[in-house]
Amino acid sequence: MKKNNEYSYIQPQVDSRRKKKKRKKKKQGGFAKIILVLLAVLVLALATALLCIKYVFTDFYFSELLPDKPVAQVVDEKIIGRTTTTTTTSPAQTTTEPVSLSDSAYLDHSDFELEAGKKGAFVGNILNGGKVDRDNGIIYHIVDGKGIYKFEPNNESFSCVYKSSDILSSFNIRGDYFYFVNESDNALYKVTKSGKNLAKVADEISMAYIYDSTAYCISTDNSIVTVNTQDFSRNVLYSAYGNTLGFIGISKDRVFFTDTDPLGNTSYYCVLSSGGDAERFRLDTVNDSVSSMSMENGFMYYFEKQADGRYNLIRQKYGSQKVVTLAQDVSISTPVIADQNRVFYADLDEDKLKLYEINMNTDEKKMMLYSGNITVSDKVFIQHGGEYDFIIGQRQNGDKVYRASSNLTGSSNVMTFGGGKWSY
Repeated sequence: MKKNNEYSYIQPQVDSRRKKKKRKKKKQGGFAKIILVLLAVLVLALATALLCIKYVFTDFYFSELLPDKPVAQVVDEKIIGRTTTTTTTSPAQTTTEPVSLSDSAYLDHSDFELEAGKKGAFVGNILNGGKVDRDNGIIYHIVDGKGIYKFEPNNESFSCVYKSSDILSSFNIRGDYFYFVNESDNALYKVTKSGKNLAKVADEISMAYIYDSTAYCISTDNSIVTVNTQDFSRNVLYSAYGNTLGFIGISKDRVFFTDTDPLGNTSYYCVLSSGGDAERFRLDTVNDSVSSMSMENGFMYYFEKQADGRYNLIRQKYGSQKVVTLAQDVSISTPVIADQNRVFYADLDEDKLKLYEINMNTDEKKMMLYSGNITVSDKVFIQHGGEYDFIIGQRQNGDKVYRASSNLTGSSNVMTFGGGKWSY
């Protein structure tokens, strides 16, 4: 039998090996913990970045970056929490259904290259009441209760070319004809530039924009309709149910519009001018967060409401998620008017309604015209007529506002219309 300490010389070696194994395991465990901590930090950083995208870049979508639209939708909806569901209201019931954008959301810019010679008024003019249009350097404008006036910038001469005691709106000039909506009977009319051969184009029309031989209209029964201005045939493209429709603009073969419920939740649709199903081209917005959208030449202009209730003026190319902020801290959100590289918008500075021009190439901003003693409740709007800009409308007390100024002379050189004539 061996003595207890017979192999005692081996024990120190065993102990040494055990200590080495312990140290190795400890090192491996520490390394694993470091890896786990790093992974946790990366996940937290990614989550924070995505939340920043959601709350800071509110108009950013992963569909812009990921070619696989279902994957992009999952990232947008599931990871950053951007909802793609909306509540739609019909006369019978309220349902919640998924919202998906159609291929029309990605139209090529060539689809919006409209022929200048076939256009009627500026879309922004129409959305602001449609009182002014221009033709071959001559400006024509509506004076409520008087008719349509011709104004020649070269010598500032003027004359009434069509007399009417009614309130006229949606003024477009196409070819040899004036087009307008008579608000006394809500009908669309056309008349020659000499003021003759008046003809009714369509009944039950509240707004009309003319391109080529088609009138794109909102009807009094809350539908989007097209009317052929030659044979007066009519086509109903879309009807709303208790909501408010808003015209945005057109492409070569589509009309774009909004459908807003009484709570200010807005859906954005387009439909082929020849008819068919309406398609969503943009995700819905809620609580009037976006307002007064219009479109000229494939660029959308609209106002984004800020936390303090004021607005930023945004320009966005159709089909792109990138936006440009043209103006900040605007107090009102009346539709803008885009003319080539310039955009015109109104802002209320205390009791002054100011008309501003922004050069979108240089970002230069100029005040073109203003009118005093105006409140947010007054129905006073801006119009653009090429060389001359206008502020037209009526105060709550019934006083009329009708001012104009040439963009070649500045805002201090102002004309006022009254008593059937212009005067300085």
